[in-house]
Amino acid sequence: MNDLSYFHFPTEVIFGPGSSQQLVGCLNKANVGKILVVTDPNVSKLDFFCDLYSKIDQCFDCQTFSTFSPNPLSSEIDSIKDNLAGFLPDLVLAIGGGASMDVAKAVSVSIGHEGSILRYDDALGGDGLIEPKKLIPVWAIPTTSGTGSEVGRSAVISDAETKQKKIIFHPELIPKLVICDPVLTESLPSKITAQTGIDAFVHLFEAYCAPGFHPMADGIALEGIRLIEKSFIRSVNAPDLESRSNMMAAAMMGAVAFQKGLGNIHSCAHSLSACHDIHHGLANGVMLPYGAQTNLPFLGKKAAVVASILGGGQSVSDDLPHLLIDLVTESGLPTNLGAFGINEGDVKKLTEFAFKDGCHQTNACPMTLDMFEKLFLSAL
Repeated sequence: MNDLSYFHFPTEVIFGPGSSQQLVGCLNKANVGKILVVTDPNVSKLDFFCDLYSKIDQCFDCQTFSTFSPNPLSSEIDSIKDNLAGFLPDLVLAIGGGASMDVAKAVSVSIGHEGSILRYDDALGGDGLIEPKKLIPVWAIPTTSGTGSEVGRSAVISDAETKQKKIIFHPELIPKLVICDPVLTESLPSKITAQTGIDAFVHLFEAYCAPGFHPMADGIALEGIRLIEKSFIRSVNAPDLESRSNMMAAAMMGAVAFQKGLGNIHSCAHSLSACHDIHHGLANGVMLPYGAQTNLPFLGKKAAVVASILGGGQSVSDDLPHLLIDLVTESGLPTNLGAFGINEGDVKKLTEFAFKDGCHQTNACPMTLDMFEKLFLSAL
């Protein structure tokens, strides 16, 4: 894939190797003056970021915000107004992984709205308090292939006190321009490539397995799964530009598809991140086979379809959990919670946090506290 592609779905996307070099031209056309660049501390030190930032800093009034955690905290978002010291941007530009995207969207809300970002928790009706005219437009340049948050309408922020994940949602939070340049992922370590890649797979898998009628989401999810089957392990062990491009496309597709819903795997992952500060993709990966096993009796033909894509036959849907374990193992990620020092004594709290999480509301089968407890115990 050598040519750039321009399309809307539903936001404007520039996709392809070298597409990040289009940024300054796009900014000039947008007629912006002040830009807040949101990136994580690690990305801010990389050569490509320094080069990109230098180019926009020469033409525009820029500030950078990068003082946030891998699982961003509400207190970090709430500090933004003090950190900016009166600097009111025309645009928030996210450059980085899923955390940077989430922070950029949360900052877009925080700058123009009163009170803590937790006031706008979607579960509490916070979306109704967000005034679209007060949102700062967001652009996004992903540097990992995982969350697909660059085409999403929500931000995941952890309550600084309880560490529970909160969703900040509004249709107008979707970035207005997305630049997907797979070249920016070439320097990713294999470990990060694996963690983010399995995150993309879980988005696609849970979206496809979620009940309800959404043929567009199902079609996108299945094509994304096919891209991951083709390129995931190669992107981890012997990456090339094709595998990097396929994974970046699959990650974006996952975020589009999961508007249909997610499931018990994500609820477990959010619990693990809150209670043990485990990377979201890593948490999704370790829980993937066990969440799938819980749902297997309720998946019907969908299990066979996914199993077939992953190398099984149309009649071996029961092999799906084993195929998923193989996928996680081949990527080099752990397949049990013992790898993180988690034991039976931790299960009660993990269960409670998972049950309170909203993602399992669209799970293939209704989840209970007891089912979550058994799920975590099976993953030990």
